[in-house]
Amino acid sequence: NVHDFGSRVLLAIRWPKHIAAGRDVNTPVSLIDLAPTFLAAAGLKSPDDPNGQDLLPALAPGADDSKLRPWVLIGREVHVGSARENNQPYPIRAIRTVDHLYIINFKPDRWPMGAPYDIKPDSAPDFDTLANNTYAGFRDIDASPTKAWIVEHRNDDNMAGFLKFAWGKRPAEELYDLRKDPFQMNNLAGNPEYETVRKKLRGELMTELKANKDPRLANDAFDSSPYTSKQKGKTRGRKKGTK
Repeated sequence: NVHDFGSRVLLAIRWPKHIAAGRDVNTPVSLIDLAPTFLAAAGLKSPDDPNGQDLLPALAPGADDSKLRPWVLIGREVHVGSARENNQPYPIRAIRTVDHLYIINFKPDRWPMGAPYDIKPDSAPDFDTLANNTYAGFRDIDASPTKAWIVEHRNDDNMAGFLKFAWGKRPAEELYDLRKDPFQMNNLAGNPEYETVRKKLRGELMTELKANKDPRLANDAFDSSPYTSKQKGKTRGRKKGTK
């Protein structure tokens, strides 16, 4: 997922006499920032002009978060290759700031957590199968007792909201106010009060995707071979980037 529960990982860095002890940085950073940071620590610079940023200026004594890029990009195409028919990916791109998370689901007609397959309203594999076999249905969710329990109780009157959150189809756009909704439960895309924020974040995200020639924007290239070629027993490319 590109929501925080799928992408957010805390980063701790220690370098006595070079990094301020106890410095707490709230601006999100990305794994692509590590290589430029390590090179800078060694007094070097990459000849490849990477998209990542050197984090050291923001970690020095007396520094603040204004030294950092104010957002990170997150993306996903494929986790389990056979999660959907014809090995279709589930393409997502997102931009995460301190206060907001904006998401584009490029193919909202597809199942984000994989197609149901053998899980139907009136029938499903037994508990042990669902708890141990990821491929029984919704294959982008690993097999577990929790998954099995949710499937077994899928027709209960009070389960609709949980089912939608776990594997339901998503709208083309999602926007979350992380200050008020840290668990990203209330989608604000379409809310007039947040239209300015939505437009701004969408513009910034699309500008970066176009500048870096994202294949998803070029005739949905990731929907074609070799990206959708069948690879038995393998998973491919969980995320295009991370926060």
